[in-house]
Amino acid sequence: MQKAILQLVLGAACIAWAPIMVKFIHDAPNVVAFYRTLLAALIFLPFCYKELPPLWCKKMLPFWGYAFVGAFAFAMDLNVWHRSIYYTGAGIATILGNTQVFFSGIAGYLFLKEKITLRWLLGALLAMLGITLLVGVFETHANINPNFTWGVIFGLLTGPFYAGFVFCTRQIQTLNGSPSTKTCLCIILGIAALFAACFAWLEGANFSHFRQQWPLYMILALVSQVIGWFLISANLTKVPLALSGLILLLQPVLAFVLGIFLFREHASILQMTGGMITLIAIYFTTARIR
Repeated sequence: MQKAILQLVLGAACIAWAPIMVKFIHDAPNVVAFYRTLLAALIFLPFCYKELPPLWCKKMLPFWGYAFVGAFAFAMDLNVWHRSIYYTGAGIATILGNTQVFFSGIAGYLFLKEKITLRWLLGALLAMLGITLLVGVFETHANINPNFTWGVIFGLLTGPFYAGFVFCTRQIQTLNGSPSTKTCLCIILGIAALFAACFAWLEGANFSHFRQQWPLYMILALVSQVIGWFLISANLTKVPLALSGLILLLQPVLAFVLGIFLFREHASILQMTGGMITLIAIYFTTARIR
């Protein structure tokens, strides 16, 4: 199990660099979403192309339905999350995005008839308190930067969109004849790239900056989108749930710390307290004592 723990830690560290690389690139949000999903899909393709032909049949229509909805949700997730990163910083945006666990709980209740437990309700209330402190309700800098409020809104919208992506990928795994995880990710990322390209085109975004920034895009796609999530998905079931939940919280913590050191992002004592409370609430909600 020690090897699985180490790989899970490494995976969390890899995805922690995603918001940092987005800030380094600083391209249009949907352009970044397009290139990171397209490159990641192309990296997965050589390892799963043999599984693609059997999916083109009528009985796999539910799979394609979930894949398209999940891809749209993921493209929208990256759309709003990248904007939040630019407006609020890598740390705050990542912590706000991790509130998807609460929206996943709501989706489970509405569509899968899963129970809303007292633990979940208490965790949600605690998270609301943490987010209130994190986003600077009692701070003055939020009023100084007019984009900060929009960044908070975009960060909070990341939660439901990412929860939609998680819900669809989870439902795909329950289907008969469902392909491997890497094939599912390849397909969803490829479709998400198409959605992101459409969003960028509608905004009139410029795609030509890729030539100057392709090394940064490759790092983002390979390290965060492929290696990070592969390590996490491959080892998540090999580690006790309570421990894996705690390890995955390294991602927002590292993103928060890296944002402060690399970009000198503002973080008051009150905001850091709010971030800690939010992370504790997320862990309290998802962990189970065994």
